[in-house]
Amino acid sequence: MAGFTYEKNLPHQEKAIESVLSLFDCVHLKQGSRDENPEIVFSGSLKADNLRQIQQFNSVDDVPLSGSNVLDIAMETGTGKTYTYTKTMFELNRTLGVFKFIVVVPTLSIKAGTKNFLESTALAEHFRKDFAGRYAEKEIKLYVVESQKAKAKKAFMPAGIVRFVETDDKQKIHILLINAGMINSDTMAGKDKGNDGSRLIKDKYAVPFEALAAVKPFVIVDEPHKFPKDKKTWENLLKFNAQFILRYGATFNNQFENLLYRLTAIDAFNDDLVKGIRAFTEQIDGDNGERIKLLDLDGKEATFVLNKQEFNKQRR
Repeated sequence: MAGFTYEKNLPHQEKAIESVLSLFDCVHLKQGSRDENPEIVFSGSLKADNLRQIQQFNSVDDVPLSGSNVLDIAMETGTGKTYTYTKTMFELNRTLGVFKFIVVVPTLSIKAGTKNFLESTALAEHFRKDFAGRYAEKEIKLYVVESQKAKAKKAFMPAGIVRFVETDDKQKIHILLINAGMINSDTMAGKDKGNDGSRLIKDKYAVPFEALAAVKPFVIVDEPHKFPKDKKTWENLLKFNAQFILRYGATFNNQFENLLYRLTAIDAFNDDLVKGIRAFTEQIDGDNGERIKLLDLDGKEATFVLNKQEFNKQRR
């Protein structure tokens, strides 16, 4: 991604970021060991009150709240979800001191793309130069959980997990990247051959899930529709014992939970937000500046208006 330039402070991304940060207004921070995130403590009804205010502000209060630690951020594909949750990590670090995050993706291909994004020089330069002073020269340190090769089975605890759990370097934002298949592996459950419990991380943990839970992580889930709650992957994901699980996606299988922000396909179309599309417009004699606007879509039909008057229903 060398030479790539990121546009900062886009309104739709900033709204998503601020929606997450607003949940933690007036919380207390309980400091633990140096290698753990601070524990976020809400007093009384603060959490529910903050959630309601955020939903009302973003006009998503049609979605019921729950008492869980899951937070949903709905953003249409192509509007910069990965960038949005990356900057959210920087902001959570700046405001709360959270410095250990686990990013969960559904597939190996998405893991490879996310790895390239988070490790790119362009992204590092963007946060260093475009936000000089705001993030106190913070940078990302990435740890990728890979499947264990046959010859490495004796080292049952993946090296990336060991380094992630044990680090106490709060000058960096530490991100552990893992895919769904790896979450469901024997390695994560501590069931690899040769794991007799004699080799412990921090002289305490023989099971990777338990070691990761000990750092009180924040978990970010990409493409939540690939992690249904009645399946094994979600059950194992909960073993991270995250303080909060932030789910970013365009599709949620109609099962929102504590929805904070919603950028729909209609919003993205009308505001020209979807990336990766280049539009060519031909000058037409007599053009009076008329424009089309997307009003509704349901997966089969899209309804547009021309100068506020419905003119066409077009099959996809």
